[in-house]
Amino acid sequence: MKIAACSAIYKDFSLEEALAGIADAGYRFVEVAAMPGWCEHVDPHKPETVDTLRRSLDKTGLALVAISAHCDLLEAQQRGKLMDTIALAQALGCGFVVTSPGAGGDDRRAERIRALRELDACCGRHGVKLALEPHGELGGGALLSELIEAAGTEHVCINYDTANVLFFMGLDPLSDIKAAQARLAHVHFKDKRGPKGVWDFPPVGQGELDFGKVIGWLREIGYDGCISVEIEFTPDAKHTYAQLNAAVKASLDHVKTLL
Repeated sequence: MKIAACSAIYKDFSLEEALAGIADAGYRFVEVAAMPGWCEHVDPHKPETVDTLRRSLDKTGLALVAISAHCDLLEAQQRGKLMDTIALAQALGCGFVVTSPGAGGDDRRAERIRALRELDACCGRHGVKLALEPHGELGGGALLSELIEAAGTEHVCINYDTANVLFFMGLDPLSDIKAAQARLAHVHFKDKRGPKGVWDFPPVGQGELDFGKVIGWLREIGYDGCISVEIEFTPDAKHTYAQLNAAVKASLDHVKTLL
């Protein structure tokens, strides 16, 4: 299993600073953020993006495993930008784009299925997979699996986020991830403290989630994809660059002990 870090951990710093911190911590793989309004380290609409990112990756020795492009895919404009990100992923030789399933729940089911089929066709043209992450009213593996089956898509899969399922739905990640097995293609290791609805996502190994059990199950099913580390701390937390570097290193060290 590859271990990556998401550049959004460094959302208050530049792409170059994020990649340098991740590489210095000992990672070999990275998931780069392309999320307007939160962390947009890469923008698919800028013509220089491909060359800039390639140079930065070459400089740090990191390999790009995914682009994190969370948006509301039910909104036409945002869905269009997501398609541009899918094309960017192809240009960079990256196999996955991660996003959320969009706002609302079953009240927008038909609309969501149409959007997923449109995105699935785009993924097919570009040879890229779209990995839906548990989020909002669809914050569980079972819910996402059922949605993808109903849409009948070929290139849409699941990025399982261990903390989101607890934050949004109050679900036990070890139990819920098993419902995502058939469509599981990417995993976010994000730790959590506190019950449902509490935004507290510390470095991996410093929260309440049992990642050893999750890794044990991933091994049982022969999962050979990527584990991508995410750290979001608390909403008002401010960290120095050195503190973020220490957090991403501590997370990697913890995951390595479990592997």
